[in-house]
Amino acid sequence: MGAISTVDRPVYRAPTKGRCFLTLRGAAFAEAGAMIAAKYPTESAEFEDYGRMTYAGFHWTTDERLVRVRKRLAERLLRSFTASRQKDQPHD
Repeated sequence: MGAISTVDRPVYRAPTKGRCFLTLRGAAFAEAGAMIAAKYPTESAEFEDYGRMTYAGFHWTTDERLVRVRKRLAERLLRSFTASRQKDQPHD
């Protein structure tokens, strides 16, 4: 029968998102998305009494420019993390 054991693994935390991720890339993209969502909050759709939609609402993923900003921001977060990691490691 198989035995269950614990293993220590690196986990990356995205503080703005409030979660931990198993990959650095996942944490960077989640953090970038949370930062954009904080600046451009989601707006709900608005309806009239008869059910007709008067305003479709807003989410930052529908704007191509903000999707590109998220990608660039995630890349900057990745570079920043790796640069700080290299700075902390001693040189031979």
